[in-house]
Amino acid sequence: MPEGVKTSLKKNVKPTDFKGPQKARSAFMMFCDKHRSKVMADLKVDNPAPKISDSAKKLGEMWKTAKTSDEGKQLEEEAKKEKAQYDANLEAWKSSADYKEFIKADSAHKKKQAVTAATKKAKDSGMPKRPLGAYMSFAASKVGEVIADFKKKNNTEKAPSMAERTNLIKPMWEALGEAGRKAWEDKVQEEKVKYEEDLKKWNESEDGKAYAQAILDTDPKKALKAAGEPTRPQSAYFLFQASIAEEIATEFATKNNGKKPSLKDSAPLVKAKWDALSADEKKPFEEKNKAAAKKYEEDMKEFKKTDAYKKYSKMLNKRKSSTKAMKSSKKRKTDNGDEPQPEESPDGSNEHEDEESPEDSPEEESPEADGEEGEQEKEQDA
Repeated sequence: MPEGVKTSLKKNVKPTDFKGPQKARSAFMMFCDKHRSKVMADLKVDNPAPKISDSAKKLGEMWKTAKTSDEGKQLEEEAKKEKAQYDANLEAWKSSADYKEFIKADSAHKKKQAVTAATKKAKDSGMPKRPLGAYMSFAASKVGEVIADFKKKNNTEKAPSMAERTNLIKPMWEALGEAGRKAWEDKVQEEKVKYEEDLKKWNESEDGKAYAQAILDTDPKKALKAAGEPTRPQSAYFLFQASIAEEIATEFATKNNGKKPSLKDSAPLVKAKWDALSADEKKPFEEKNKAAAKKYEEDMKEFKKTDAYKKYSKMLNKRKSSTKAMKSSKKRKTDNGDEPQPEESPDGSNEHEDEESPEDSPEEESPEADGEEGEQEKEQDA
């Protein structure tokens, strides 16, 4: 994907973002481009701020007369030439690496839109809302108070920015002490237990099943997460990183006028501290990782027995079969000269024999080592 191009939920992916040809103009569009400035100038005589719709209406009326004139016929010829050039450029572009990147981005964009639509529909139907983390819950309870105090102290009606709110709320969180923070953590744990129970019930409802199927059709891996797929445990290194996150943030802010470190800023600092640890100092993190990995393996064995995982495996194998069928149906001949069947490789053997087993679980295809770190970051960025 070209640098700087991002997949947006709101806007369609444009071929021109990937060096694709500009779409050919129609004769009418050429006419509009030619006369628009004069039409707008004429409209401004009576209205200093004419609407685009006003100029479009006027140009449409003018074209009805002009399209049969010599000017209109000339523009029709120019439009044909531009279309022919566009078609040639389009065919050339379709053979490029940029076109392949466009297809990937367009597919990702459409998938995001489909998932967003399905999620919105699910939320509107009463899908339980995941509870906030301890810090975020505390921050939410204090944000009104913080905004009011900020406006009063600064004699302004402007609310503090997110960064300013964080700088005001974080010291309040730290001032709670270990016991005070634990009270919030216990409260959140209770909310999580209730959430899991409510989600399980909702998943069995008609709305829940419809949502699960919609997500399965558009984003199978997301469907597994929604169905309760166990989260891959953090590595020893990432456990260490989480344990010193506040220390790193404080050190960086002290040296950079209070600036909060980005992941890029903190990564070398964390690595330096990790590399400086002895084997004995690393051991607690490694032991914690081993224990989490063992539990994860046990949880995954149970998860693979669920309907959600079985549906995912079935869909995954179906897609692989479809892909291999397309490849084998190209202009290749088997030993007897016949076109190979979709299930058949060119040598007549069954290509499905070397397919991955359903036991090649999704967690191996979609590592989630950064899953918990991302949630921790969100909680600290209130």
